[in-house]
Amino acid sequence: MPDSKPESLKVLLNLLKRFLQGESGIFKDSFRQDTFVYHYYKEIIRYWSKLNFIIRKTQRALKLKSNLHFAETACLLYATYRIFWEGAPNDEIQKEITLPHSEIKPILEKIPSFSWEIALKNKSEEEKLSILEAFPTFFIKRLNKVMSLDQLKMELKSLNNKPKQGEFTVFIKKEVSQVLDMCFINRLQRDINQNNPIFKVDEHLPFLYHVSAKFLPEILSSELYLSGNLIILDKASAAVVEVFQPKKNRLILDMCAAPGIKTSLISHLTNKCASIFANDFSKKRSITMKGIVEKLQNPQMHLINSDGILLPLRNEERMDQILLDAPCTGSGALYTNPELKWRQSREFLYQNVTLQEKLLDSALNYLKPSGILVYSTCSLYPEEGEYQIQKFIDRLIPMQLPSWMSSSYPIDGKNIPGTARLFPSTHHCEGFFIGKFKKKE
Repeated sequence: MPDSKPESLKVLLNLLKRFLQGESGIFKDSFRQDTFVYHYYKEIIRYWSKLNFIIRKTQRALKLKSNLHFAETACLLYATYRIFWEGAPNDEIQKEITLPHSEIKPILEKIPSFSWEIALKNKSEEEKLSILEAFPTFFIKRLNKVMSLDQLKMELKSLNNKPKQGEFTVFIKKEVSQVLDMCFINRLQRDINQNNPIFKVDEHLPFLYHVSAKFLPEILSSELYLSGNLIILDKASAAVVEVFQPKKNRLILDMCAAPGIKTSLISHLTNKCASIFANDFSKKRSITMKGIVEKLQNPQMHLINSDGILLPLRNEERMDQILLDAPCTGSGALYTNPELKWRQSREFLYQNVTLQEKLLDSALNYLKPSGILVYSTCSLYPEEGEYQIQKFIDRLIPMQLPSWMSSSYPIDGKNIPGTARLFPSTHHCEGFFIGKFKKKE
């Protein structure tokens, strides 16, 4: 267990209580500074349904009341995680937390004897998977329609674990050799070794590098990062921009651009020689984007805070290239944001599907004939990928995608040309749908 202070545990239990009360967006950036709170909150929320299953089964076995208070449940979630994930002894946990109710103690003492064999008896395969991997049954059932149970198991495990433990990926504006000669990171200077390079080029994307997580603090304080010449991003996001292939001397629209990571990469790859319109509906996210892209000092970057469905542009059909990385359920990026797991539902899915359809229609209206559209979502649902493209296929000409990407889901037994998928278990990145098309004349 990370070193903790009583105040940190108090903050954690309060956050868990608020989560149980149905609050959303409660984990603020300021909590990231406390490694104890950050670690346990993210992991307990990630496995919330599994932990809750253990607690409720134990409660019923003891024939105790079922309506525990939120504060009591928060304590039990923390304790159960410590027992099952870390093997912590009961007496150690009881020293850490003040038990708010007398009925918690017998539950806590009984939990170590919990039996998965007994608890999962007579459960279907989908139910077992939902419980053991801690995903909503809606999520399991929806994806089991488009992938085998074996693949689904692999994807769930990958969504619960960082795609590549111990490293992160970055785009670097300058050559690695130049970066290492800049003498801006002490540890990097000490660890330079030509046989074991610190920046390792990605096997598919030549501008993307893999870096050991131990260098993250040095990277974040480096001049390269602070100036915007080094961008930390997931491989899937980098792959979307690689597919987009932004061209110099073009009018480019990034339709849902915040927080500006892909926009920054587009600016770099065009060497600031394209007119880029970066739009986002959210004022808060647009402010974040402004802070990121201003570092680039690109006079041809134009920020817009507007509804992408009705942009304040003088003329339609004027854009040469449009990137629509649409708002979605985030079902392919649940490792990064485990709270989103528990929003996965039919209602949440179709709320996003409706918005995506309107944005796609608008994107085609803003695009010149023969202009290039890339549509992407960090989603594993076909409704947010293949089914959306199918609605507009009569207006599109498919374009070739990299062979290293996986095929998209077959619809009526056939794959849609111009579409592909990235899977966490295969590509070691977030799960994405990507489609690239030319607008018909």
